[in-house]
Amino acid sequence: YQLKTYNDYSNPELQRSMKRAVFVPADNSLGICLVVKPQPSENMRETRSLVETNKNIIFAQINSDIWELTRIRDAFISFGSTATSDAQIS
Repeated sequence: YQLKTYNDYSNPELQRSMKRAVFVPADNSLGICLVVKPQPSENMRETRSLVETNKNIIFAQINSDIWELTRIRDAFISFGSTATSDAQIS
């Protein structure tokens, strides 16, 4: 996620591009279900706006338990989250 206070130190458009690079192919591919678990501080309206049709993408509740989500996945993609450790353990 990108907090506005980070904007002086990073490029918010770069993060949006990274998300689109995952969302667009997932949304347009057969046999894929991408579950997106947003950070509690994330602007969900902005994140959802990056998805075109939302046919293969499910947004988990912000307060859902990441541990359970990592246990049911075939792959795990993270942009530097501490949840990466949970995914490696599960």
